[in-house]
Amino acid sequence: MSRFSVVFLLMSTVLFGASNNNIPALQGFPTVPLLPCEQAFNNIKDASNTQEVTDFIEAERQLKRRLFSPLLDMGDIQDQTPLLKRLRAIRTSLQGCNPRIVKFVNDLFERINFRIKLAHIDQNIYDGHGKVGTLDHSMFNQRVKSSLAFLTGKIFHIKRSLLDNGTINERVKVVGSGMLVSLTDTGKASYVNNLTPNSHQLLNGVLTCSHVIDANQRNEETEAYFVPTRALHLVYGLPLAINAVALPSATEENLKYFLRHNIASFRITNYTLWKRCSPAFIQTFQNNAMDVTQPRFLNNEDIVVANIIPNAGAAISHYNCNATVNFIAGTPAINDLVNSAHFNEYFAMGYPGCPQYRTGGLTGFSQDLINRFGISPLFITQAFAKQAPLVVGNGQIRHSAAVAPGMSGGPLFAVNEGTINVLGVISQGEDGNEIACNLG
Repeated sequence: MSRFSVVFLLMSTVLFGASNNNIPALQGFPTVPLLPCEQAFNNIKDASNTQEVTDFIEAERQLKRRLFSPLLDMGDIQDQTPLLKRLRAIRTSLQGCNPRIVKFVNDLFERINFRIKLAHIDQNIYDGHGKVGTLDHSMFNQRVKSSLAFLTGKIFHIKRSLLDNGTINERVKVVGSGMLVSLTDTGKASYVNNLTPNSHQLLNGVLTCSHVIDANQRNEETEAYFVPTRALHLVYGLPLAINAVALPSATEENLKYFLRHNIASFRITNYTLWKRCSPAFIQTFQNNAMDVTQPRFLNNEDIVVANIIPNAGAAISHYNCNATVNFIAGTPAINDLVNSAHFNEYFAMGYPGCPQYRTGGLTGFSQDLINRFGISPLFITQAFAKQAPLVVGNGQIRHSAAVAPGMSGGPLFAVNEGTINVLGVISQGEDGNEIACNLG
């Protein structure tokens, strides 16, 4: 342990034990038996009143681990209501803790919010509204399923940094979701075109949100790649070309090679940023380069329209599916659609990281890849307009389709027979109050 760490720990212990740091008790009738997260919360509550900060830190680490205990079976998702209730109670109690220990629980708040979001999407599956690991939703006909498989997908980064010893470190990071689009570039702005069946329209761009692109840290360079759903395993969220049959001992190096060379991978080269400005208009910043270490002008609520190129020897994709795809731009157009007679349900779609599931026994990909990346299955969640109305304004869409980290950049959309109406891009939100950005 460094001298700085010892000094920090001693100072923290003095401050931590200087007064009663009591954390309020959980509200509501407790479950019997206690959930693992409740047992861990009781430990952190007891440790908050000791004189030893190390006891509290260890209890906090234990609670983080037990948020995901027991692991779930993705094929048999149970009712998440009891877990959601207790997670919210734990979060509320920690919010009421003594300000002296807030700095010790900031990261814990983020972890609890993440676990709540995962429980939300699981509850949508349990309720029979959503789907996981498949495109076979009862509201989607074959035309819709084929178009979603062709257009939607996942965005990977290859991060490159210089280590202290002078060597270059490269690692793959799964950052979010997106959707292939047909762009018209005027030189001043890029526009997303509607897609008509079998039109052979050029799919030369990707629609996503800004923090999927701006996943940078200082002194890192980024390569960004889009891989469509048709080329991904829908349970693992990894490319089919490197599954256990094709490459039984695949590693991260094989994934990097796929991203850089396979014809089913498209590199994002530059992008136009549709920046949200007060009160509601969009300001565009054209052709930001993807190879900068710190892309400019980005925040969570901005939309990115990215240009893509295929890997060497491949051709750019064209739209030859049978569904009509409309990109609904602007508050009036969205309100017209939402208020129409046929509008009832809407959907969110993307690839969240899912550490709440058991991965033991999964053999579709090498154990090395599963250990490194876990699984990020395709999720389709559903909400109903009469029960959870869309609220549109200031370039935002407040909605109640359950989402979780990794789904950012994916589409918020509605379906009417063979037509997909894209309302916006999933961006952020919390605990049932989700936000997407509309396209104008």
